[in-house]
Amino acid sequence: MISINKKFVLIVLGLVIFHTCLSQKQYTSEDNFVLNGTIEGRDTGYIILRYTDIMGKWIIDTTNLQNGKFQYTGKIGGPTRAIIKGYRKIIDFNEVNFVNVYIEPGVQNIELIENDYEHAKMNGSVTQLEWETLARHNDSIKAKYENEFRQLLKAKYEYKDAKTEEEKKVALENEKKAIERLIPYNKEVTLENVSFVKQHSDSYLSAYILLTPFLNGFPSELADETLFHNLTPRIKNSPDGLRIIDIIRKKKQNTVGNIAHNFKAKDVNGNEIILLNLRGKYVLLDFWASWCGPCRAEIPHLKKLYDQYHPNGLEILTISIDKDSIAWRKAIQKEKIEHWYNVSCNKDIEANYENPVSPIPSGILIGRDGKVVWNSNASQSNTLEQVLKKELIDKN
Repeated sequence: MISINKKFVLIVLGLVIFHTCLSQKQYTSEDNFVLNGTIEGRDTGYIILRYTDIMGKWIIDTTNLQNGKFQYTGKIGGPTRAIIKGYRKIIDFNEVNFVNVYIEPGVQNIELIENDYEHAKMNGSVTQLEWETLARHNDSIKAKYENEFRQLLKAKYEYKDAKTEEEKKVALENEKKAIERLIPYNKEVTLENVSFVKQHSDSYLSAYILLTPFLNGFPSELADETLFHNLTPRIKNSPDGLRIIDIIRKKKQNTVGNIAHNFKAKDVNGNEIILLNLRGKYVLLDFWASWCGPCRAEIPHLKKLYDQYHPNGLEILTISIDKDSIAWRKAIQKEKIEHWYNVSCNKDIEANYENPVSPIPSGILIGRDGKVVWNSNASQSNTLEQVLKKELIDKN
């Protein structure tokens, strides 16, 4: 039985794919996988498998059902997370024809039930068995909070169906309360996952369990370098392990007191902006996107800070992770921030800052000497306002 929390994949779908030395690996027969499947309750139509191949590239493989049967083949660099979903284009928080699985080189078989993919049966993948065992433990914890999850789902639907701003406000407040009531659940699951990682140092699943907290940047017992360093060399050198190593490197590189990595990027008008050219100013790097509600909600506050501290040397350099350049330009105009430096994120920025793949909005404040003086992803007691006041007012 497969029962996996969908929030993992929603995070994964939004990630920037990390290209590692896997891109240099040559194909061999040992990298081949075969996934044979059946669907009870549907004979025709199509089904979708999404995974990253041996080159680190997202593969979206669509195949037609033949009398309720299907088969996928491909090449992967080891145990790999995959998504199997039905023909719906949009996945919502209550999707029924959707499941996460672990595929491995070799032959695997999976049995699905239409409108109940969550309870699929799969064999042939050792990592999948580990995944299912952990899921059963976590599901037993989740069962104790059934009412809280029901209230959370109810609030989400209320927000989705809200017709007025007041109704949305009430729904959001109900959702917030439901999430707060689930804090004990999250703590229990975290402890269960920590225990799994400690007991399974040679499991690919352990690297994946650690990856999400490292990406999120939120304080967590799982975002622990000691846990990661206790993994075996082959797991640390797996795709997820290498991504964690890269995140740790970027976090250390952007620690307060270190020199911020210089970069070049195109602004909204196609002009080249070089971070080094702003040396001598205090520069706030603000990572955002036009589609990010919290990012847009934060802009009035940033405007206030800019108006207050710009005369003392503050500049704001927004870095958009938008893929839609038109939406990005429209958002800049609508928010009336054309007077700031506005650039689009590129590979140079992605390679040296963890912010593009961590939850946005996020920011880094750089001092006149080019050193990081504040990072929103770091644990710290001072707020951005307090740091700006200290650096630009109190020191002068």
